[in-house]
Amino acid sequence: MPSFDAKAAESQLPHLLDFLAAFLRTELQTLLEDFLPKEMFRIAGVLLKEWERVVAQARAQAQKEGNILSDPCPACGATAVLCLRDEKRVFCHLCEAKRYHYDRCTECGRQTVSSFSYFDQGNWCDSCLQGIGEDYMQTLIDIERGK
Repeated sequence: MPSFDAKAAESQLPHLLDFLAAFLRTELQTLLEDFLPKEMFRIAGVLLKEWERVVAQARAQAQKEGNILSDPCPACGATAVLCLRDEKRVFCHLCEAKRYHYDRCTECGRQTVSSFSYFDQGNWCDSCLQGIGEDYMQTLIDIERGK
């Protein structure tokens, strides 16, 4: 059974992943953003130096289009990559998410990017959603305790 120093492995893993990302791009002509599943974009931002190039390219595309929003993308978490395409439609130049809109939060009134919902006409920011979730959990706890 091989043994390794956990700290050494932790420090070397990002270098290995950067090498693999560069190999994909240069040798296989495959872009990292095309290879990685969209769900991995947030993790890639933490681990990979190569990801900085990908995000910079997406920011340049957003800059070129204009109407950049300061909100992070709800899907990939990147900032300065969302563009307001028309009055309320939002597009992410990194993960290419198209299903978001820009509107005021139903609860606090702050402008926010959120998902379209076919079942609900409300629009909530992350802060209000977290508060609603915490209130709901507390209600379930109170019911369980017989309050």
